[in-house]
Amino acid sequence: MSDSEQHAVGLVLHHDFTAGLSALADQMHVWVLDTAENSAESKRIWERHPRMSWRRGVTTFEFEDSESPEEICLRIVPVIDEHHDEHSSPQPYNVLNVVGLSLSVNLKSKLSEFGFKEFEETRTGFRASK
Repeated sequence: MSDSEQHAVGLVLHHDFTAGLSALADQMHVWVLDTAENSAESKRIWERHPRMSWRRGVTTFEFEDSESPEEICLRIVPVIDEHHDEHSSPQPYNVLNVVGLSLSVNLKSKLSEFGFKEFEETRTGFRASK
């Protein structure tokens, strides 16, 4: 898969990702935990770039304090898929960049149900590709 064919979506599972959120949102659409810190940074991004789209930008989502990062990931991936698949987006996503979670056998298995076939550990988490 060449870079020109890739449409990545980010999933950030850090409670405070203010230092990296803006740069990541300039590269791809990012789904990030709705915490006070992330929400404040998301609002700054929305104010600076009010016309961000399905390709770039930020979406915050709620979570329960009792959920583990893996549980959050498995719960939100179907929602991300619904918002960025071929029925919702002019160019469906085919890469999921996850920040703040290591890849497990369980995650690989569950993500494969959404068409992900290749998995790569990264310095900050992992990357799954269709």
